[in-house]
Amino acid sequence: MNINGLEASLNKKAEYEKLVLEVSSDMVNCGVASLDDGITSALEKIGQYCGTTRAFIYLLSEQEEGLKLKYEWESSDYLTGNRLSYELSLTQYPWFMEKLQLFEMVYIKDVATLPDDAAIEREALITANVRSIILFPIVYNNMFIGIIGFCFQKIKNIPDEDNINLFKISVSVIVNAVVRKIAEDSLMEQIRFQQDLIDAIPNPLYYKDTKGTYIACNKAFTEFIGIPLELIIGKDDYNISQKYLADLYSKSDKELIQNPGVQTYEGYIYRGDGTLHDVIFYKATLKDKDGKPYGIVGTFADISEQKWLEKKLKDQHERFIAVLEGLNFGVYVVDIETYEILFINKYLKDMVGPAVGSSCWRSLHKGFDGPCTFCPIGTLLAHNEEGQNVHVWEREENGKWWFLSDRLIRWVNGRLAKLQFAMDITHIKQMEAALRESEELFKTLAENSFTGVGLYREHFIYVNPEMERIFAISEDGLKNLDMTNKTIFDVFSIDSNIAHREATETKECNIGTSCTIETKGIRVKDGTEKWTRIYSTIVDYKGLPTNLINIIDVTDRIQYEQKLQEQKNELEQLNKKLEALNKNLAIDIKHEVEKSRQQEQLMIQQSKMASMGEMLGSIAHQWRQPLNALGLIIQDLQDAYEFGEIDSDYVNKVVNESMELISFMSKTIDDFRNFFIPTKEKKIFNVIESLNEVLLIVSAQLKNSFIEIEERYKDKKPIEVTGYPNEFKQVILNIISNARDALIERKKRDIIANGVIFIDVEEVDDVVKIMVGDNGGGVPSDVLPYVFDAYFTTKKDSDGTGIGLYMSKVIIENNMGGKLYAENIQDGALFTIILKNT
Repeated sequence: MNINGLEASLNKKAEYEKLVLEVSSDMVNCGVASLDDGITSALEKIGQYCGTTRAFIYLLSEQEEGLKLKYEWESSDYLTGNRLSYELSLTQYPWFMEKLQLFEMVYIKDVATLPDDAAIEREALITANVRSIILFPIVYNNMFIGIIGFCFQKIKNIPDEDNINLFKISVSVIVNAVVRKIAEDSLMEQIRFQQDLIDAIPNPLYYKDTKGTYIACNKAFTEFIGIPLELIIGKDDYNISQKYLADLYSKSDKELIQNPGVQTYEGYIYRGDGTLHDVIFYKATLKDKDGKPYGIVGTFADISEQKWLEKKLKDQHERFIAVLEGLNFGVYVVDIETYEILFINKYLKDMVGPAVGSSCWRSLHKGFDGPCTFCPIGTLLAHNEEGQNVHVWEREENGKWWFLSDRLIRWVNGRLAKLQFAMDITHIKQMEAALRESEELFKTLAENSFTGVGLYREHFIYVNPEMERIFAISEDGLKNLDMTNKTIFDVFSIDSNIAHREATETKECNIGTSCTIETKGIRVKDGTEKWTRIYSTIVDYKGLPTNLINIIDVTDRIQYEQKLQEQKNELEQLNKKLEALNKNLAIDIKHEVEKSRQQEQLMIQQSKMASMGEMLGSIAHQWRQPLNALGLIIQDLQDAYEFGEIDSDYVNKVVNESMELISFMSKTIDDFRNFFIPTKEKKIFNVIESLNEVLLIVSAQLKNSFIEIEERYKDKKPIEVTGYPNEFKQVILNIISNARDALIERKKRDIIANGVIFIDVEEVDDVVKIMVGDNGGGVPSDVLPYVFDAYFTTKKDSDGTGIGLYMSKVIIENNMGGKLYAENIQDGALFTIILKNT
């Protein structure tokens, strides 16, 4: 080889080594999710470099019956032909398969030169336009699991003998990636299997590391504590349990890590529904191969019901009944002459204690002074003294049912004795009762249903009376119909092709397949056609797909709808006549609306006048004290003048005190004047501030009437709403005024000693609740529904207008979009305003 040829060869090898390095790097950096795409990409890169027209990978099927095409790449100039099939049996190409299963590479530089032993392979490859082929076995765990192959439609592109080793290296990279993918798939399958396995365990199961962090748990555990798996893994007991319980769990875990072994103890766990349950913990240390603890596996059993039963039964029937309720299976032997217990097994011994030597009617059936009246020993002796018979019976005792099996035996010392097996079958009895009840319920519902019900496979299994009526065929007649591979639509001639096509889908026998069809094609025995609505569903009955149909006779409804359409047409004609009448009626309505608006304006004016009267009364109470103080100052001025006590200091003192009182009275007038200025537009205002302004106005008046105000909202933060602040204050004033009048009336009648009005504010979700209550005796129940009606009042003629509460409701509900309602509370009334929070 000349220098140039050698250099070209070296460059070719360098490029190939660079390609192998690139493919290897891609495989190493490729994640599990993208490994399939990475393998296909590697096939493409190697195929393009080597001039391969097609590259492929076949892998052994899960049943190991053959090979399936898993990965494939074809060049753009690939000549299509009769390619190898997507599935290959292990015996399809015996010459190739024998070598590959012996882990040998198949390198055919020219397919035409294949020997006669490979005639099958030669014919298949020539038909597929393959001139050369290289096949490599894929081996995993020393087992043949697949093939990686490269087809060449041009012989000149196949690697020569010198480059075949490099080709093997690139192929090994892909094989390693395929094996990695298989191993990772196997690992994931194993992990899923392990999770499914522990999820199948009915008892809660969990794993923790040495720090108490949860690393795994089963479905029963997550369902018990009511926390999803993703919120448990990676957390400790302090994240999923109350602290005092987490302290206990952590303490026992640390003890188990420090002293490896097994722990069994009783404790408590909160279920997902928030209830605290008694449980028994079973824990064990997980150790590595060197015996060093690396975690804890644990489970627990819910014994809450057992604890409750033990306590209740112990209080009522002492230890025996408590143990009996917890019994699963018991065995005991008793002497038939002395009734002495000769043997008792662990199950019964746990209930009654060491009873051997005592009489059975004392230890097992307390309360008897002698042998029990129901004792089967007499029955056993009557049949066969040597005890070759078995007496099986059931007995109800203390609300539980027992299955009892007795026989006479010879005890070890030759004494004739009774052997009894006792099994709690209460749950079976309850299930039998529930089954009977369910059967009775089904029979009652089905037999009295207005819907035809039928269940069939090859023949009808069940039909109800309505089904007989709809088809005019008896139950026996329906049950004799041949329904093999048929639907109800096939047998009774559905005229609608659409109905027939949809119904045919139910023949697929897939559980849950259903259709609903309304059609006029059911032709009954007398030839009558009926409209019916048919619901057809495939259900699981005794382990087999079974057709369940529900048929409703809607003939009367359809006829009614037709008549209804006729009446609708008539109504349309009447509507045209009514349109003319409506035009005149609209004019009358407009006139009445205008009249109502004028009446409402009059009521608003009356409400304002009534409120002004309230304000004038409040002003009088607010001014009374400062006016008295001014009077005293003037009288003192006169006395000071007569006694010659007036000097500049005295005059300054009198002027300052008088101006303070006058300023207070002036501010009062301003406050009252601002109170009655109407708010033109809605705005955001502070509810707390508005309430304080109202109380500032009425406080003197209430104090003069010896009525106490409880401001329960005093320490609450500002609460804002949107509306009309002055109108809102008018509503509060109306409610307080009504409460004041009721309290004054009760005090006059000596019903109460002290009147109290309380005001509170709450924020609940996105609304604000303002509550004004009192101890004024409340509103009579027959009057309460009408307190917000216009001109309705419970006061005397001269004391009430009956529009204050009416206007209050209009302001809150119509103008401010809120709600105002009244209710009686203990010894008083409560008015609640609800407004949207800003």
